[in-house]
Amino acid sequence: MLVVVIAFIVTVFAFRGMGYHASFTQQIPTVDERGAEQTITETVEYSLPPIVKPYNSEAVLVQPFLGIEEPIGEAPYWMNGVNAGRKLNTVIWSVINGTLLYGLLRLLFRKPLGAAIHPLMEGIDPDDLDEISYRAIAIGFPVFTLGALIFAMIWANIAWSRFWGWDPKEVWALITWLFYSAYLHLRLSRGWHGLRSSWLSVIGFLIVMFTLIGVNLIIAGLHSYAGV
Repeated sequence: MLVVVIAFIVTVFAFRGMGYHASFTQQIPTVDERGAEQTITETVEYSLPPIVKPYNSEAVLVQPFLGIEEPIGEAPYWMNGVNAGRKLNTVIWSVINGTLLYGLLRLLFRKPLGAAIHPLMEGIDPDDLDEISYRAIAIGFPVFTLGALIFAMIWANIAWSRFWGWDPKEVWALITWLFYSAYLHLRLSRGWHGLRSSWLSVIGFLIVMFTLIGVNLIIAGLHSYAGV
């Protein structure tokens, strides 16, 4: 995951530095206030070469890259997030370049990265790592409660005149909060330490990643506007 994040940062800044640009017009079916179906046309701008184009779209301008002038594929129809095609394209680029970067590091160290950093981990007590993980979550949980729930509700009331609207991002923020509530409960009252606690931390990380990335790709909502 860290290698993919590094690859994402390098990729985005590299193509932006080169001034790369691509543009598509996308036909989006909608329903108006009276329930009548209609189609709106939106322009989707890419700052990375389009491996996949938006669903139901036509290219307006695509700068050639490595001799490729057309997208290889199209975003699936069930990805309904705002600009899902562009975000999916960014994820694909990050995974591809992250894999290449991982391969280069493997060639450089001539061993798996886990084995390469193993000497740095010698002498560290697994129980200490478990305690560090628990304390990090114990500190982050009230911060998340304030930021993602309480302050977010206040902001939502100012922006949309309601504290809670069951928007997909709101729902998954609540799921994240409930999961870490269960983690702390099991840790403190049931004594889940070590391996059980570690697996809960991994599952919690996956839930957070889906809340931040997956919801924006798959589900349309008021919060699905962020992306590269």
